[in-house]
Amino acid sequence: MVKKRLRFEWLTAVLGLLLLLFMGGAQSVYAEGIVFGELVAAGDEIEGDVVLNGNDVRLAGVVDGDAFIIGQTVIIDGDVNGSLFVFGNKGVINGQIGGSVYVGSVSTQVGGTAVIGRSLYNAGLRLLTE
Repeated sequence: MVKKRLRFEWLTAVLGLLLLLFMGGAQSVYAEGIVFGELVAAGDEIEGDVVLNGNDVRLAGVVDGDAFIIGQTVIIDGDVNGSLFVFGNKGVINGQIGGSVYVGSVSTQVGGTAVIGRSLYNAGLRLLTE
């Protein structure tokens, strides 16, 4: 009786290991609609999500999706029709945001021309509003 029980546990362990090996061999998926870079110039319109990173990052165009931005200084002068995620030393928001704004920076400035459609979440030391 004990031998059958040990064989069953051994067989279960081998099948579980094979299942993990097959699942681990799956390749990651890349979303084609995401645009990467450091700048969205004025006049540019991007359909889909945007990921921007660099030292001085500027978004001056229109993004029809969410924007994820990481940089030393992040300036938003354009429009984001989704949510905005900003991480950096200084974030300046002057544009129109359709969704929520999530900011993690030392200093955040929300300009007088900024329009935020939902909520502003700021995890930082300084928040300036005009």
